[in-house]
Amino acid sequence: MGKLFGTDGIRGVANVHPMTTEMAMQLGRGTAYIFKNKDSSQLKEIIKKLYYNEELIEKLGRNARRVVEEKYSKETYLEKLLQIYDSLLNEN
Repeated sequence: MGKLFGTDGIRGVANVHPMTTEMAMQLGRGTAYIFKNKDSSQLKEIIKKLYYNEELIEKLGRNARRVVEEKYSKETYLEKLLQIYDSLLNEN
């Protein structure tokens, strides 16, 4: 699977780094549009839909941000790390 922006799909919001299809699938529905590689007509429809609907762009961005903050926050990372440490300590 390729990059989501420009080749295999389009992001709902602009980011510094391109979003992969895998990342979009992990984030879930309502965060990005995915289209088939080299399907320019599908890409055109997605671009038109986003171009004429600023509210949709903002919604996709809010959804993506919420999911990332929930799944990848510092607190979530530290909690998972502590679980790993606990499981390693409890093995002995």
